[in-house]
Amino acid sequence: MDFLNIVEWSTIIFTILMMMSGIPPCIAMYKTKDTKHIPFFFFLICLMNSMIGLYYGSLIDNGMLKMLNFVGTSLWATYIFVYILVSKVKSEPVSKVTGMFALFLSHVVYLVYIVQQHDEIVARLGSMLFLWTIVLVCLPAMEIVEVVRRKSSEGVSLSLLMGGLMCSFVWLLYGYMLNDFNIYAPNIPGVIINVTRLVLLITYGDGAKSKVE
Repeated sequence: MDFLNIVEWSTIIFTILMMMSGIPPCIAMYKTKDTKHIPFFFFLICLMNSMIGLYYGSLIDNGMLKMLNFVGTSLWATYIFVYILVSKVKSEPVSKVTGMFALFLSHVVYLVYIVQQHDEIVARLGSMLFLWTIVLVCLPAMEIVEVVRRKSSEGVSLSLLMGGLMCSFVWLLYGYMLNDFNIYAPNIPGVIINVTRLVLLITYGDGAKSKVE
């Protein structure tokens, strides 16, 4: 097995671990019936990204992409379902999920009925996946602002943080080895943001007990 194969398998493993990093906070949420500090919007964007990735993987017939994004779609949808189940006011999360599905369907309608040509659909969908990945990896930057403002790392999930950091790192390395800009470029800010979050978690860890969930 050469180094590229090792990196590829590491990418698969760490991506699945990142997706599974939502399980501890999800279990804690279900047990406590408390949605405080649960990153619902992050779960929502992850679901959107996974569905687009699954569609893209199906179009290009990439087994790795199809498998990873099928797992991701299943897990993120489960986390969202538990969040809605636990929420005291369900109308807000349900409306957000509905809006997200409407947005995804608008992507599909645009590609199928307006773009139409297969090769062009693949190219446009690849660009959409690139943009949504950028949104996904940059989303935790909002948490950085909040932690600095409060000078407390309360509510920071260590499992999600480490999962995001390792996932961004292996995809960055994998994309660089393939010389594929669309793979490695979105993960550069992902690594920087998650390292910053880890530093802040250590710095403000004494200010409040962080959620190691």
